[in-house]
Amino acid sequence: MMDRDPRFPSPADPAVPAEAGRAKRVVRFLREKWWVFTLTACLAVGGQVGYQLAQPESHVATGRMWAAGRMRVPDGAYYSEEWQNYFGTQIELMKSAKIQQRAFQRVQGTAAGTNAVDSPIDLNVTQPRKTTLFVLQATGANPEFLESFVNAVMDEYLTYKKEVRSLSSDDTVASLTEQLYKQDKELQATQDKLHAFQRENNTVVLQEEGVSAGNYLTRLNLQLADLRLEFQLLDLMVGGQAMPPVQKFSSGTGLLDQKQLAELSLPPSAAAADYQTARQQVELLKLRRAEWSRKMRPKHPRIVRLDEDIARAEKLLEIFRNQTREELATTRDNLKLRIQSVEVAVNTWEAKVLDANRRMADFDRLKMNVQRSQNLYERLLQLVQIVGVNKNLDQESVAVLDRATVAPANPGWPLKVILALLVGLIVGGGIVLFLEREDDRLGSAAELKERFEERVIGQVPDLAARKKEMPLSLVEPDDDRHRFLESFRLLRSSLLCLAGDGERLRVLLVTSSVPGEGKSLIAANLARTLAFTGSRVLLVDSDLRRGGLHRWMELPDGPGLAEGLQEQCAIEELIVPTQLPNLYFIRAGQPSARAGELFLNRRFDDFLKRAAADYDYVLLDSAPVFGAADTATLTPKTDGVLFVVRSGFTRASAARQALEQLHTSRAHVLGLIFNRANPSDRNDYFYKYDGYAVRSLATA
Repeated sequence: MMDRDPRFPSPADPAVPAEAGRAKRVVRFLREKWWVFTLTACLAVGGQVGYQLAQPESHVATGRMWAAGRMRVPDGAYYSEEWQNYFGTQIELMKSAKIQQRAFQRVQGTAAGTNAVDSPIDLNVTQPRKTTLFVLQATGANPEFLESFVNAVMDEYLTYKKEVRSLSSDDTVASLTEQLYKQDKELQATQDKLHAFQRENNTVVLQEEGVSAGNYLTRLNLQLADLRLEFQLLDLMVGGQAMPPVQKFSSGTGLLDQKQLAELSLPPSAAAADYQTARQQVELLKLRRAEWSRKMRPKHPRIVRLDEDIARAEKLLEIFRNQTREELATTRDNLKLRIQSVEVAVNTWEAKVLDANRRMADFDRLKMNVQRSQNLYERLLQLVQIVGVNKNLDQESVAVLDRATVAPANPGWPLKVILALLVGLIVGGGIVLFLEREDDRLGSAAELKERFEERVIGQVPDLAARKKEMPLSLVEPDDDRHRFLESFRLLRSSLLCLAGDGERLRVLLVTSSVPGEGKSLIAANLARTLAFTGSRVLLVDSDLRRGGLHRWMELPDGPGLAEGLQEQCAIEELIVPTQLPNLYFIRAGQPSARAGELFLNRRFDDFLKRAAADYDYVLLDSAPVFGAADTATLTPKTDGVLFVVRSGFTRASAARQALEQLHTSRAHVLGLIFNRANPSDRNDYFYKYDGYAVRSLATA
């Protein structure tokens, strides 16, 4: 789109925000389409009422049951049901075909069943929220039969559950009896094994033997440990001969290291005493020599004599050492024989202890088996007795709270009608909103300002809605249609302001996007309003295809602009005066399919120049932009274009394309004229106050 001419700045009033304009459009659309709400509401209410009236007369029988507590018997044995999905299971059971069939059979044998008509019954079972209640409702035509049927359903439901529990108890008793018989045989077998073992073994003596053998074995292990320790000591003293392997005993005694053995005293013997005496003498002689060596030389006679004494003492010490080793070896060999003897005894008594322990373990295991079998047998016997009691004990978890009562089936139909009304209104609102989204027709001047950059220079109110029976007449100086007259005066003032201090806009073209938008009426009334001020105005019907403006001017048919452009006569000769002074008019003439070529005739350009010089204003009423290409030919020859938009008729997309086409043809679009604006529009504050009508008429 071409930029707006800087000579015509935008209006000073701020633009309407998009959200606010959208909301106002929706509200306006809802007010205009009120009949849609009425239609949908009437259809919904009528449909609901018709449906209710078409339904046969019916009644509802309602009964209530509740999940009561359970009776426990000793040891917690009771008939149990799966609790996680308990309520849903019970509801489905009540509604099952089996329970209903049993209820029908039960009712058929009563008076209510004999007089019942053959009509379908709808049974519904619900559970109110946060309760343990069951509400049973049956709908049908016969109230007595319904009441008996609901009661029968509750009774048959309880009876069926008792049968199931009784059957389950019978099966349980049979299974427990079979298990008890098997357990009795097993208990008898374990007792026989225990008795046989006791006949073969004296358990008292066996237990005492085990204790005595254990104590004696402990003493043998301690003795063996002491002998091995002594043997280890003698072996090290003799010369490190190999020892027999040392075992760990219950006393925890083990081998001694070299330091511990050196600290122990030798076994008492004569050789050992002589060996100790000789060793002490050698140590004394060595100590004396060390003392003399600090004062005497090594070759001193006393030192030499002392060395000889030390040598003789060491030889004697060696003789005593050899004697001691022989005695120690003999003692060691004796200890080895004693160790072997004790080891044999230990092995023998270990076998005796293990045999005693094994037989005692077998005895304890037999006693435990007998005790376990005895406990299981007693438990099964107790369960058989409890199940027998439980079979005859009423443990029903559901009980009847209220017997069935009958009421009319549809007591809440007024509420349904109200809901239908609300649904109808909601559907109507949805339809209206859908139509509003699909409908881009312009409905208010505020919306026009929001969607288009071109200024709105005039609004013409809609008077056809007030006087539909009378054709709309042109404005008069003393017209009593105050708003209608003032709207054209405002349009006249806007044109004068557009001219400003520059050259007057003399040749103006009035057009619209499509036919039916009122451009001809706007052109005629604007021409008359300009003439009211004393200006010489020439109104030209330039719609050479469907021109009919002369009928608004109350003039007969005759030659017009088409004949003048075809050179059948001079165009000035076609100008005719009207009843209003200073207002002159040229008819369209005979319709012509060559209108586009006629406007390109030089005669038309010369005529416009002469008319602009002779008249203050020349108004051209052209064809719609989308009606013919004539408008695109005329726009470059004019000083400005007035574009007419009709409220509730002109589509925004069509108007935008038409304006773009005008800008493409180098048209100078002065502004938009909003025709047939809604007088009740809250955004239209112009000339709403009829109190100023007299003043306006007096100063016109």
